[in-house]
Amino acid sequence: MHNVVVTPKRPAEIKFYRSDKPHPSLRGCKSLIGFHDGLVVFPQDSKTYREIENVGLEKTLRVEIEEIRHDDGGFGLASIVGSSWGAVLGPKEDVFDGSPFVLVDGQNFLGDVNNLDSKASPYDVLISALSRFRQPPQKVVFYVCKESAGWCSRKLEEIEAKANANPNFRIQLEYRKPKRIRTREGFVDKTDVDLFLQPDLGTLSEATKGSKETLALFAGDSDYERACLQWLGLVPSILGDCCPAGRKLVVASSFSTRSFSCNLREVCNHRNARALRLEDYLPKKSTLAAS
Repeated sequence: MHNVVVTPKRPAEIKFYRSDKPHPSLRGCKSLIGFHDGLVVFPQDSKTYREIENVGLEKTLRVEIEEIRHDDGGFGLASIVGSSWGAVLGPKEDVFDGSPFVLVDGQNFLGDVNNLDSKASPYDVLISALSRFRQPPQKVVFYVCKESAGWCSRKLEEIEAKANANPNFRIQLEYRKPKRIRTREGFVDKTDVDLFLQPDLGTLSEATKGSKETLALFAGDSDYERACLQWLGLVPSILGDCCPAGRKLVVASSFSTRSFSCNLREVCNHRNARALRLEDYLPKKSTLAAS
């Protein structure tokens, strides 16, 4: 590395997850990574690595981050000041205790499953992930555009066939037509469904204001960042008011396909939020390493 710049340590709140992305210096340790301020963050040393494992992964921790910048980009190194258990900030309640409202960006989800393992069943991956919650979902809404590429249509057929197979996981399919947009090459059909899911999420956010409901969002696009911050009560709604804190959030997407945006990963640093890696819910023989 050339032209290395090391910034002074600064406080941060962050979660760590397992990953096979190589640590810049530690050897013999399966890497732990977090995300903060656009950086991939690693434990600073083996002591910090052991402390994070000891208190448990996927908990919001109070740390200090030293940023290492170089010509090819950069990364952060995190250290815990004082007691490791004293660094744990939450959540006060387990985000998986409740009965969630589930909104699925079908284009995003089907694409992730296909890219992770083209032979994996998207229905099985979805139900396996939702089984992480201790109570059945209140509602599962699956947004999709049937005019998508052939592989997406084939994956969708299984979701359609099994939508009501399990009474605890009934799937409400919401079909949306593509949007015709102008580009430099002419008009094209845009099959993204975020333009339809986001308003519905806003409506749900208003309807559950002041509650302790849980949202499980299967999507990784940065377009959902503000809606997720609004759900957590961190930014005002379109009506100009902030919802009281207390609701919980789970965002499910893929680390290794890089469809899980940095923006949403950082939202999941909040003590009432959690990132859920789809890689962990693939058939064991085909699970890919996250990066």
